[in-house]
Amino acid sequence: MCARRFLMVVFVMILLVVAGGFAIFQFGGRVLVSQAVPTGHFAQPAGTSPDYALSSSWLSRPGLTDDPAQWLPDGLVSASTGKAAI
Repeated sequence: MCARRFLMVVFVMILLVVAGGFAIFQFGGRVLVSQAVPTGHFAQPAGTSPDYALSSSWLSRPGLTDDPAQWLPDGLVSASTGKAAI
């Protein structure tokens, strides 16, 4: 009796997986396109760019006191810097 219930549960799970695969095959493209189209408001209107003359427009640049590009994990010491700008 217990084996019959187990096989019935396995059968139902297989049917659900097959039905899910069929649904993705049939409707996956439409779902992908509907989810990939951006909606809402953007931070800046299209066609504008940040003013790079202002230091507030930069996340990391030479001369910043708290430069995120120079952050290191705890316990790691900075190696000597070379002459290449990376």
